[in-house]
Amino acid sequence: MKIKNFKLKQMSRNQWILVLFVFLILAFFVSFISVLVVSNKKKNLVLFFPHAKIENELVCRPRYAVRRKGREQEVAELIRQLGLGPNQELRDRCYAIFPLGMEARAIIEKKGELFVELPMDFILNESKMGYTIDRSIEILEYNLKHNFNWISSIIVTVDGVKLLDWSIKSYEKDGSEGVNEDSEPEEEKR
Repeated sequence: MKIKNFKLKQMSRNQWILVLFVFLILAFFVSFISVLVVSNKKKNLVLFFPHAKIENELVCRPRYAVRRKGREQEVAELIRQLGLGPNQELRDRCYAIFPLGMEARAIIEKKGELFVELPMDFILNESKMGYTIDRSIEILEYNLKHNFNWISSIIVTVDGVKLLDWSIKSYEKDGSEGVNEDSEPEEEKR
């Protein structure tokens, strides 16, 4: 077999400009797709921490977190972000509601019902936190309800002991608000 000499065809100036233009369009397209893919992997969570000086005041701070597949993983990411505490700029104004680095032991979600099992460190390290366990659970509930609108009930436990048992109030057919199981019915105003 004989190999023929292969010669590159000399390109004109207009052809070089066309090749450069096509290359730039392809580069733009690839960078645009990569931005879409990367930004789709981030989720904006709004975290609430108790204010250090003002009683019953919460400070909110958006934080970007990795988007997880599935509701349970998204809740785990929120609890992990809360376990990291407030950002550096908020540390003098806010308290952490969990011990540093705390993560949930187990999270189960079924049809909008959320079950969260926290580690015993949550109770053992209460003295290191700025708030009581009850206040920390209240703020956790607020964070969960604010970031996930699909939640219909939340149960939080530590070693099987319920710390929180919350569910959405039921509505009657006529649209008026129903009565919570734990509360007494209000008397009619005359």
